Amino acid sequence: KEGAFVDPAVRRAISTAIDRRFMIDTIFFGYGKPATSALSSNFKATNLHAEMPNYPERGDVAAANAILDKAGFKKDGDGVRMTAVLDLIPYGEDWRRAGEYMKQVMGDIGIKLELRYEDVPTWLKRIYHRYDFAMNINYFYQLPDPVLGVHRHYGTNQIRKGTHFVNSSRYSNPTLDALLDSGSKEPDAAKRTATYKEIQTILANDMPVVNLFELQFLTVYNTKLKGAYGSAMGAYGSFREAYLDE
Repeated sequence: KEGAFVDPAVRRAISTAIDRRFMIDTIFFGYGKPATSALSSNFKATNLHAEMPNYPERGDVAAANAILDKAGFKKDGDGVRMTAVLDLIPYGEDWRRAGEYMKQVMGDIGIKLELRYEDVPTWLKRIYHRYDFAMNINYFYQLPDPVLGVHRHYGTNQIRKGTHFVNSSRYSNPTLDALLDSGSKEPDAAKRTATYKEIQTILANDMPVVNLFELQFLTVYNTKLKGAYGSAMGAYGSFREAYLDE
């Protein structure tokens, strides 16, 4: 909400510079898919996902530098355009490695980062209570439908200070708000597809969140366990149809 990151061009440059495939293969052991939109590709099943520009699988540092040059962010004698602190989600060493990669690639485009790694309560208070951050690495569960898992990160009515896992970027766009409201109520599948394509187009241009990749979580279970994953909730489901095959 303040400083250089207010400019969507800066956010698009950040997205352009990042090598999503490298992050997946090198840091997350291949378990992931490059993001191509603000919506997960899992929503292809309901025709709601659409691939968008500004989401390269392989980073293009030269193109990102060109975006920042055009936007008027010049490098100083040390090659630095701006400085910021990147707050890392405190969920393990892989996120530290992700932060180290981000520091390196952002340095390549003139954004000098300092990494901050705190305990979970402190991080939650910083991001969702105090809004005391410039950039942070986080991840979202998008759940079975965008109304449940996507709207909460972009709608103006989801700027709720002190509430976790909502719109902490404080992005507010009345046009998008109207589309989110329409998409949540539209019974016609084709019209709903068109609405969510508009939503994704706006978010790919404004880039309030730079989506990196889709995490793929592993579930380890005994082969005797049957019927446990019959819904889109996966391991978070009720297990009411689960049974052991003896």
